[in-house]
Amino acid sequence: MAAQLIDSLFKAPEFIHFRFSVIKEYPLLKSSYLKAIEEPMDLTKLRAILPSLKTVEEFDSKMQLIFENCIEFNGIENKEINDIVKNGMKKYKEVAEEFGFSVNVNVLIG
Repeated sequence: MAAQLIDSLFKAPEFIHFRFSVIKEYPLLKSSYLKAIEEPMDLTKLRAILPSLKTVEEFDSKMQLIFENCIEFNGIENKEINDIVKNGMKKYKEVAEEFGFSVNVNVLIG
């Protein structure tokens, strides 16, 4: 069921910035991104590691990492990024609930 959840998020306009690796989408940022972000995560990578995740909590943790990385790299004071993350979290919660999952959307943003 988590695979279908990822597929739904992949199609959602709120997730346009979270579909693929930042490094793939913005190759010029690779060096600075990898210095700032310990564990890059995006929907494509999450789909690839899905078989290794054993619980809903592990899945949710990786989803949260997508949002946390975005804030960490771009800065909490960036209103545009905050809006992107807020909208993404809201959509994630909405879609997860449609699939019967209760999820965490507690990423701290300004």
